[in-house]
Amino acid sequence: YALAQYNDMHDLELATYASGEAQVAALSDDIAYNNHDIDDGLRAGLFKFEDLFELPIFGDILSEIKAKYGDLTAKRQMHEANRKLIGVMVEDVLKVTQDNITRFNIRSTVDVHLANQPIGDFSNEIKQAIKTLQSFLMENMYRAKFVVKEREAAAQILEDLFELYLKKPESLPNNWRVDIGNQDEIVTMRKIGDFMAGMTDRYAITEHKRLFANSPKMR
Repeated sequence: YALAQYNDMHDLELATYASGEAQVAALSDDIAYNNHDIDDGLRAGLFKFEDLFELPIFGDILSEIKAKYGDLTAKRQMHEANRKLIGVMVEDVLKVTQDNITRFNIRSTVDVHLANQPIGDFSNEIKQAIKTLQSFLMENMYRAKFVVKEREAAAQILEDLFELYLKKPESLPNNWRVDIGNQDEIVTMRKIGDFMAGMTDRYAITEHKRLFANSPKMR
């Protein structure tokens, strides 16, 4: 609602596509996160190395590496597979984006905004591979029982800390307590939120243990 109101006052051109730089940045995130999540899930023991051979493109790359460097450890094969997959995805983006620039006769940033589809993009083959990979990660990693349990514990820690800081501002560090008792509650809540947004995982867990008798167990 607030965004709609702001758009009425200042035309954000929400019906147009993002800039070319923003599109490429979004694609880069997909490349980085998907590759790192595979590695993180494997190291966390959420799935086995052998499971990855069933994935499109990534499985083909792994099979190629295993056939060529079968004496390498699974860890080294994973590193090589990640390197190759990143290369495949980057080259795909470059080719598809260049093809789209030619196809839609892109001459300016305005042309990018007004095109009837994203100019920076993956090919359909890579899109489908990413979709399959994300489904695999969703089932085996993001929604794994262990991960859900950890997420619930983390949420409890944040909820407990927020409520305590709101009721007892003196629990906050000195430089965050200034005028907090004299402010509107919404402003106070925002200030507490800003403080907590700067917490690292380790700091939040340590702070909860300091302030509460019992803390959720986390790995």
